[in-house]
Amino acid sequence: MSNGSRPAVPLPYRLHRDASAQSETIGAVVLLGITVIGTVGIVTFGAIALDDTEREMEVQAAEHTMTQMDAQFAEVALGQADSKRAELPRGDEDASSEVTDDGWVRMEIINQSNGSVHRTIFNKSLGSVIYENGDVTIAYQGGGVWKKTNGNSTMVSPPEFHFRGETLTLPVVQVTGDGHVDNDVTISKDGSVEQLYPDPGESFTNPFTAQNRSINVTIGSEYYEAWGDFFQTRTDGKAYLNHENQTVTLEMVAEIDEHLVDSGIGATAAAGTLEFKGSGADETFVDSYNSTESPYSTSKGWNGTVVTAGSVDIGGNAEIRGNIRTGGGYKHKGNADVHGDVYWTDYYNPPGGGGGPGGGGGAGTHNGTDYEIDGVDSQPPIDNYIENQVNASASNNDNGNTTFISNERLDFTAGVNTLDNGTYYLKDFTVPSGETVVLDTTSGNISIAVRDYVDIQGTVEVQGPGRVRVFVGGQTTVGGNHFNLDGGTVNVGPDDDSTQFWLFGKRAFSAELGGSGTFKGVIYAPASAEAENPGKVTVGHAEVYGGIISGTTEFGPGSDIHFDEALIGVRAVPEDTTVVLVNYLQVTINVVEVED
Repeated sequence: MSNGSRPAVPLPYRLHRDASAQSETIGAVVLLGITVIGTVGIVTFGAIALDDTEREMEVQAAEHTMTQMDAQFAEVALGQADSKRAELPRGDEDASSEVTDDGWVRMEIINQSNGSVHRTIFNKSLGSVIYENGDVTIAYQGGGVWKKTNGNSTMVSPPEFHFRGETLTLPVVQVTGDGHVDNDVTISKDGSVEQLYPDPGESFTNPFTAQNRSINVTIGSEYYEAWGDFFQTRTDGKAYLNHENQTVTLEMVAEIDEHLVDSGIGATAAAGTLEFKGSGADETFVDSYNSTESPYSTSKGWNGTVVTAGSVDIGGNAEIRGNIRTGGGYKHKGNADVHGDVYWTDYYNPPGGGGGPGGGGGAGTHNGTDYEIDGVDSQPPIDNYIENQVNASASNNDNGNTTFISNERLDFTAGVNTLDNGTYYLKDFTVPSGETVVLDTTSGNISIAVRDYVDIQGTVEVQGPGRVRVFVGGQTTVGGNHFNLDGGTVNVGPDDDSTQFWLFGKRAFSAELGGSGTFKGVIYAPASAEAENPGKVTVGHAEVYGGIISGTTEFGPGSDIHFDEALIGVRAVPEDTTVVLVNYLQVTINVVEVED
């Protein structure tokens, strides 16, 4: 080896050096590949996320635009404008809008006795304005806006369907037009508004529940599930989905959850005022007792609860030994005394004035605390329950098992005056002064269905451990009332057990108790809180043991009401009983045309 030459590299070292150089080269290549793949993935997924975000923003903008168009449709359909220009949603090249004849609505009158269709009020197409963008569809239909995504439908804005109190208002908005439409359209009336209900020419009149009928509304639509959610949450009716046919049917009836009597006096109509008008020696007096323990004479107490959806006016010489709960205001004046708490909603006007309209004054007292509340729950009327009982008893009864009934009236010349266990039908339940009717429940309960009215000037005596139920159809009245107790007596035995005698009336039930008469039992005739023509029970110079539930009530001088606490928790009507919700219908067909 010469002095200028480099020393030889040993073979093992050369092999290690060459391998390290190759590893560095391969690592660089791998790192570059990972970087390229990552960059491509970020760009690809980023583009997808950006597309999704843009699509979501387009859909949100479309919902907003369709909701604005909904308001413009309403102005034209409901007569506030003859025509309107409207802007349809915009989107990318995949988005489109069109007018279709999709959807239909049918309204039927249902026979509550057997569930059959009595008559069809109308069966109309709805038509739709549809915006589609990918897998999302947004549609104006039936006065509302609906969205469908991946087969699931939801409501964007509600339809023109209004149910308040006992009135259903349904302006059916029918959309017409042809196929594809551009972004700017004209909405205009297509003919005059057609009245579908009421229509005297078709015998469609208000109110209609006296005919023992209810209303079904059926929607056929690919958005039927969203319609069903709307019906379930915005009405008190019962909605049924048919997935195979893509329909939803709303039954304008409601099951009675409780219908318990929890007060001695209940006024269920918000429009009415519960009045106590004692005067001088003729005091108006409310207290309680418990017939499960002993008669009133030995179990009298201070739980004479008063509940009303309306307001309470107490004046004159009145005394309430119990609490008062009102969904309206409370006004206390005169020499009235209230021994209990007052729960009020609109205002509290204590003795001496202040706190509400009309002033107070007087030397009366309120020996309790007042509490502000959010209102009082009402109870629906039971008209169709009564109709069913009356109709069924008219065709199938035990009148033939007694000589006391002749030509569907009580016959006091027959030599007997007793009705035993059974079901009876009477045109009217009249007991003249000096006469006595014995209702013997020893062998079982008694049901009496009355087509017209009850007029008791004599005596009705309940014997035995069972119950008597009297259903008042109310087709006609006596002296303007469906129940008249003029000096008569309804007696339930030595324990004053009011649960043994029930008198059921419809929402417009009217009754008057006076002439120093005595009633032991329950008058049950609720009307909804928003009832347009609620019934009224007037008590003056009469004594009641039990409870009174009616639309409105009035207690004049000389009226005594003793609430039987044995009624607490007792159902007024059987479980699974349904009540008709609609008493008044306002239905129109409103046709609008959509053009470019």
